[in-house]
Amino acid sequence: MILPSPSHPHPLPGKLSLASLDPGDGSGGVLSLGALWGAFIAGLVLFFVYSIVEQVALSTQQGYDADELAALEAKLEAEAAAKPKPKAKAKKD
Repeated sequence: MILPSPSHPHPLPGKLSLASLDPGDGSGGVLSLGALWGAFIAGLVLFFVYSIVEQVALSTQQGYDADELAALEAKLEAEAAAKPKPKAKAKKD
């Protein structure tokens, strides 16, 4: 199919004009191909930024959790060492 080009009123035989697909021609509305493609790219960028922020937050939280767990384990070990051990009962034969 041969489409006329806006710059050439008479198309050349065997040439295909892609001018109607140009997103920058200004004829498209909100749902034009260019606008949809731009929204898709913006969505990918926003998802990428969200993923980075989430990974940093998870890593930071794991660090805080590891520090708190180490402190609680040290406290538990200190309490266990401070308690006197009960005497073992003698076995009756």
